[in-house]
Amino acid sequence: MTSLAVAALIPAFAASAQYKPTGDDGVTASPRVRKALNERAMACRPVSVSADRVNLTPAAGDGIAASPRVRAQLEELKRNALAAKASPAAGLEASTTRAPNDGIAASPKLRELMREWPAQPQVEIAPIVPAK
Repeated sequence: MTSLAVAALIPAFAASAQYKPTGDDGVTASPRVRKALNERAMACRPVSVSADRVNLTPAAGDGIAASPRVRAQLEELKRNALAAKASPAAGLEASTTRAPNDGIAASPKLRELMREWPAQPQVEIAPIVPAK
């Protein structure tokens, strides 16, 4: 009977009576939050990527690494820019994709409104000259 009582009490003496709320990460939390933090830590562990799955395609001559679709768009923009440089009249045409070079960033709708506004008179401020 005594040995049975001793066998039952040994695990009770070995167990710690207090919960340790501070984990390895230094965060003090309740048991429920500690469990969630431990699960999140296990879910966020980095997965190693093998080098054979990485596609190392070099960039084009212009230094831009792009998909074939974006590469085609870039080539089209380059052709349009070269055509605009070759034709001086091409810069005078109104365009919704190319903003005028007046230093104002505005949408086509706002530009249309700006054309309808009356011209504002120019005001020149005289320079201040120190008195003699």
